[in-house]
Amino acid sequence: MDSSQQRSDGFAMAVVVEGGLALVAVIAAWLFRVSLRELFPTDWASLASAVARGLLATLPMLAIFWILVNSNWPMMRQLREQVEWLIG
Repeated sequence: MDSSQQRSDGFAMAVVVEGGLALVAVIAAWLFRVSLRELFPTDWASLASAVARGLLATLPMLAIFWILVNSNWPMMRQLREQVEWLIG
C-alpha cells in the first residue's frame, strides 16, 4: 500500500471517528433533554462573532503544526520522524 493510500485511509478513519463522536453527543443531548437549538446564536452577527472567535482560537495550533511540519531543527525533525514511524 502506498503512502497516499495510507493517508486517505487515515483521513477516512478520522472522519468516521469524529462523526461518531458527534452522533454520540447528539444522542446524549437528547437523553439528558438538552436543547441544542437554544445553544446556537439566533442572529447572524452573533453567529459570525462566534465563528470568528473559533477560527482565531485555532490559529496558534495551526502555526505550531506548520512549524513542526516544515522545520529543519533537529528536535522537530526527530519528533516528525517518530510520529511518521508510529503512524506507519
